[in-house]
Formats: sequence, C-alpha cells, structure tokens
Amino acid sequence: KPIQFAEGYYDFGAAKTYNKNNVNGRWGNRYAIRRQAWWASFLSGSAGQAYGAEAIWYHNRDGETWQKAIGYNSLKDTRYLMRFVQSVKWWTLKPDTGHSFLLNGYGTYLKDDYALAAINQERTLAVIYTPVTHSFQLDIPPAMRPVLFMQWFDPANGTYRQINKSEYKLDGNILAITSPKVNSSGQQDWVLQVGT
Repeated sequence: KPIQFAEGYYDFGAAKTYNKNNVNGRWGNRYAIRRQAWWASFLSGSAGQAYGAEAIWYHNRDGETWQKAIGYNSLKDTRYLMRFVQSVKWWTLKPDTGHSFLLNGYGTYLKDDYALAAINQERTLAVIYTPVTHSFQLDIPPAMRPVLFMQWFDPANGTYRQINKSEYKLDGNILAITSPKVNSSGQQDWVLQVGT
C-alpha cells in the first residue's frame, strides 16, 4: 500500500525564529521543511508528502497571510523537488536501506545528518539526498563504470552541475566523493544523481 507523509513541520514565514535544528515547535524554517520533504520522497519508499504553510490554513496569524505564504521559499523548494522527481524514473528506484550502494558517509539514522539513497534494480540509476556535507563511498557496479554520469542538484534553486573526474576518486568499484559545502540558500543539503 502506498504510504504518504501527511503532516510535518509547517512554514510560518517571518513570524517565528528557529533553534539550531531549524525548528520551533511544529514550525520549521525553509531548510527543515526541505529536509523533511526529501526524506519523505521516493528515496524512503514513500509515495510523497504534503507541504504545509501556517498562513494557508490559519489566515493572517501573526501577520502572515496566504498571499505571503504562496511566495515562501519553502514552497519553491517543493516545486524543485517535484521537477527533479519528474526528471528521473523514480518508480524504478528502491531505498538503499541495506547500504549496498551508499556504503559509507551517510550519517546517523534518525538524526538530522542522515543521507538517503535509492537505486534501481539494474544499478544504472541512483539518487542520494544529503542534508549536510558528507564524504561518500559508493559501490559502482562494472556495468556503470564505463559510462558513468554524475551531477549535483541544488534543491534550493533547482539547478544542476555536472561532476567532472577531478571531483571524485574511483578505485576498483569504490567511488569516493564529497558533497559541496553550501548550496544557493547557504545550507549544506544537496542531491547526487548517478547514472549511465
């Protein structure tokens, strides 16, 4: 049965200040909301997630209006996620829960630093979301090596950057790569797409 993440942190615009984990009660800033959206995406096996902005359902609370809410950056980030999902064969990907592809550098499960990966059965397409800078070790199968293509996706502005060979090290079937320091929003989350 499909599972969807129905309710998490809501964006409350400028009406809230956030702690070091980017949350305040049931509200989260742009980064926290983007993190939960990617964690609740196809990478975890979910059928999706619902986006929430406080001013949409609780009109004019603390000066935040629905007109402001439709301009929130977190809503734009949700659109970038949707566009990314539509650009890959997401339905062929399965969560890499056993770490057979993302071998090392994924952080701690159930913590804010945890990186999620999914890979297709043929091992010709994989996607990783990392909320913080990580140095990954990936198991690149022989069929993928000769035609290896990798790119970073900035989840805060929807742009791609192809990765050249000087940015990673391939030793046998183990590929070592470190995610970029910060994205366009000043946070450390990135998406790595690996394929042929």
